[in-house]
Amino acid sequence: MRIAIFSDNFYPELSGIPDVMLTCAKALAKQGHFVDFYAPYATRKNYEKSGLPFCELEMGENVKVYRYSSLPFPSPTQQSRLVIPTGLRWVTLLKHKPDIIHSHTFFGTGLEALITAKVLNIPFIGTNHTAITEYSQYAPFKKDVFEKYSIRFLSWYYNHCDYIVSPSERILREMEQHGLLKPHSVISNPLDKELFFFEPEKKSVLKSKLGFSPHTIIFAGRFAAEKKIDVTIKAVALVKKTILDIQFVLAGHGSEEDHYKMLINELGLEENIKFVGTLSKQDLSEAYRASDLFVIASTSEIQSTSFMQAMACGLPVVAARSRFGRTYSEDSNLLVNADDPESLALSMVRLFNDPILYESMQKSVLTQIEPFSTDAIVKDWEKVYQQTIALAGVPKKRKRILPKVALWSLRSILIGVMLGFYTLFMVIEFYPTSTYASTLQKQPTLTSKAKFTYHYLTEDNDDNLKAAK
Repeated sequence: MRIAIFSDNFYPELSGIPDVMLTCAKALAKQGHFVDFYAPYATRKNYEKSGLPFCELEMGENVKVYRYSSLPFPSPTQQSRLVIPTGLRWVTLLKHKPDIIHSHTFFGTGLEALITAKVLNIPFIGTNHTAITEYSQYAPFKKDVFEKYSIRFLSWYYNHCDYIVSPSERILREMEQHGLLKPHSVISNPLDKELFFFEPEKKSVLKSKLGFSPHTIIFAGRFAAEKKIDVTIKAVALVKKTILDIQFVLAGHGSEEDHYKMLINELGLEENIKFVGTLSKQDLSEAYRASDLFVIASTSEIQSTSFMQAMACGLPVVAARSRFGRTYSEDSNLLVNADDPESLALSMVRLFNDPILYESMQKSVLTQIEPFSTDAIVKDWEKVYQQTIALAGVPKKRKRILPKVALWSLRSILIGVMLGFYTLFMVIEFYPTSTYASTLQKQPTLTSKAKFTYHYLTEDNDDNLKAAK
């Protein structure tokens, strides 16, 4: 079986989506399948941001990567690229003849995937990894307008798929409420257990090697507003009153880093918080195994890959309640209210001070993560691919292809123009008046929009900051 996978988020960008795709692709290739990736071109700077060499991934003869011309797109990782859909890139797939097309995103390359599937009559699967309404803070216009039209767009996009998959049942239910009509199911993100594993006998050695304290919590991922790492920082300030050597390790990068450092200085936590940069998977595994808790205050998660990796390394998790995938359970994780540093702090102190509870939760996370091995998840994907191909039947002959090409090309041009204007608004309107406090404080004068944003942030954070102090 030859599978064409399209995604806007791809190596080397720091994101869970590339991890999911690459892990599955390697396992599918081992089963004899062929996987072709279609993704945005990435620049040398994009690779350097993640500390990676400027070269394409090598994953064997059965996995190939094809890059589309792209433009830089503003994002927290500072690595995102935008492919402007042309409606003509389907031609590049004629020689590869995929049996099925699978889109992991719904933006530039996701639209190219849709156009290609329609023009060439190839079965089309879409995966939704995103709770789109959680990203309204990045829109250069009103939140309610963004939410209304982004949900409509998602419904339109996924209703053109033959089958839809998400790692979260709740996300699929929300999509149904907003007009999703096509068949769908839940398939978990895979976990690479060869890289992420429990090794308690080496914990003290790794702590000494990495300079971690006896009470270390960790977060890994992009430093973005929706991750709400500032909530955890405020919680650490409260935990420090009880546990003096509390240490918060931050692995990753992103545009919010300066804001976090300002908050850390304000709360006097310079000795308690450690930035370790973007780590390789091997180094990240060591960092997890040297830590004691994984803490995540984000409400945008569907099924966090870093969450799963930490669990596989035996870390109990303290997390904010959100649109959880199947890996989230109150039996193995302490779930707290969103945007509540006090509850987060209490849960951390409780776990550190109760060895019996800690050991119980550690056993529970290791048991709960067991079903998410890559081999098991890839079997689910093979079944979905085969069933979707079977239901589609024999591909229709490409009769009257010119009218179809004309229709989808026109649609892609219109969408491409809208994406171009959206990108322009993001650059001109949003980023100069960003919600990042550090950016706002550096500006000598503020527009009315920036003044409102800064006032909102200050007002929103005052109570929590006072509590943390």
